[in-house]
Formats: sequence, C-alpha cells, structure tokens
Amino acid sequence: MKIGKAPENILVRSVLKQLKKKREEVLQGSAFGEQNSVIDISSKNRLVLSTNPFIGTKKEAGEFGLFEAINDVAISGAEPIAILVSILLPANMEEKGLKRIMEDLRIQCQKYQIDVVGGHTEVTPAVNEPVLTITAVGVTKENTTFCSSALKPSQEIVMTKWCGQSGTARLSLRKEQELKKRYPDDFLEGAKKLREQLFIMKEMNVIKEYGTCAIHHVAKGGVFGALWEFAAAGKVGLNIDLMKIPLKQETVEVCEFFDLNPYCLESVGCLLIGTDRGNDVVERLNSAGIPAVVIGKTTKNHDRIIKNGEEERYLEPPKSDEINKIFAME
Repeated sequence: MKIGKAPENILVRSVLKQLKKKREEVLQGSAFGEQNSVIDISSKNRLVLSTNPFIGTKKEAGEFGLFEAINDVAISGAEPIAILVSILLPANMEEKGLKRIMEDLRIQCQKYQIDVVGGHTEVTPAVNEPVLTITAVGVTKENTTFCSSALKPSQEIVMTKWCGQSGTARLSLRKEQELKKRYPDDFLEGAKKLREQLFIMKEMNVIKEYGTCAIHHVAKGGVFGALWEFAAAGKVGLNIDLMKIPLKQETVEVCEFFDLNPYCLESVGCLLIGTDRGNDVVERLNSAGIPAVVIGKTTKNHDRIIKNGEEERYLEPPKSDEINKIFAME
C-alpha cells in the first residue's frame, strides 16, 4: 500500500467492516470521517477517546505529537483531560533523545492541564524515527457532543485559521537550513510561529455556546482530505471556493520551495464547521480573536466540487499528506 492514511475504500473494506458494536455504552464507534469514539459512562457524563500516531524527530515528537489526538477529542465538545502515550524508538537513539521527547510533551500537557496517565516505551529496529501513538481522553456532558456525520445539505462550511499551518511550522523547523538559503530570518520565524495555533479549545468554547452541529478537524491530508472525509461522513456533496480557503504567505512560499500542494498539507489546529448560519459563526469566532471564513456550502447530491474562478474540478479522495514527500526522502 502507499505511504499515508489508508484510502477510504481499503479502510472500509478491510478495517471497518470487521468491526461490530456489541456494547450499548458505546454511543459512537469507528466510522469513516468520524475522528473520535464516545462512551456513555453515567447518566450525566460521556467519555470521548481518540488515538493518533505521530512520526518525527526527537525535536518534533514531543511538541507536535500531542495536538491531533487532543483536538480530535475536543471537537466533540469534550474537555481533554489525559493522554496515554506509546513510544517506539530507533535503536540508534540515546536516552537523552527520549528525555527530550518527554520534556517537550510534559511542557505542552502542563500548558493545557492534561495529564499523562500511562503508556509504553520500547526500542525497536522496526522504526528509524520516533513513533508516538497518543490516545487522548476527554469528558463531556450528554448534550454537548458534536460529530462529523451531523453535516447536512444546504449548510455553509466555515474554516478556522490557516490551511497547511502545522505542516508549514514543521517544515520551517526541520528544513531551516535549506530555507535560509532563500528566505530571511524574520520570514522563517513567522513560519515557525504557526505552531502556536495548534490547539482548538478556544474556538470550541465559542462553538459550544453557539450550538453548531457538525465539526471536523483538519489534520493529515490537509484541507482537501478533510473536506472529503467531512462530506463522506455527512453523505453530502460540496461546492467549495478555492480562493476563500485561508493561506498564510509563509505556507505559500514554503510549499513553492519544496513543490508541495498546500491544500494537501497537514493542517492540525484548523476546523471545518457545518452550520446553517455561517456568517454568524464567523462573526462570533472573529470577535473572540479566531480567524474564520465561509469557504463554501454542502449540496444534496454527492458531487464534491472545487471552484477556482471560472474553473471547476472534482475533489479527489484523500492521498498521502504532502509532508511525506519531503520526510520520506531523508
């Protein structure tokens, strides 16, 4: 199989069809396009779980590895409270590398009041970079759970923050010396600063007050991948204006330097929101200091269309994240 997330047809055929829900406590289990699972633990509370792998250097793993998992819990309306982390290390890594990963992870968890409550650490010849698998745990009240499958026809799609932001930050840190040959230090600092945009609880607090029904976290595969997954979960079509998808100039430049498609570059910390009143949601988010814009709408048919001026094309199923083109060559 190709590098990256398993394609929809393989995931459905070889993974999801093997899974049958047996427990009545499981309110939301595995499904394509859904990013977490929900378990009823009492008459007043629900437990929300999500797990995600992160592959990167010791300088990235502890800082970046946390956010996809905890954001996938937060989009349900839950508050992330704890994580379990499994760490696989290459045989050539020294103990100080492991210590660096855990120190960075501790700093991030402490910042957002999240406890590390368990996990596993192992050295194996099966990996050549650290692999972190993080399982996030959150809690929420019964009436505050959102899901991707709640997306409906004739809704507007709101996007927060910027396309490709986490990928831009990772590339600017990991490929700094190469980028310095073309770009000044202040440009690179702006690109690195995008890593400050990775957590989504501030926007979720706004959305919970508003009561928006469908939310999807943009992560691996970028905005195009997330749009496909979101539409598939809601069984709707899309009509998206490419020119309205927000992009930082740093992302444009970094992607041009490495010949990458910014719309397929990992965008941890961005949200897609399905709502009947997109402008109202945008206004509330903007008032809270969160960049947001309406980028399109859902349709009754299953056509997923991207418009670029007069040109129209169909959205393709998610492919490997663009960042893999660079890191796979190392």
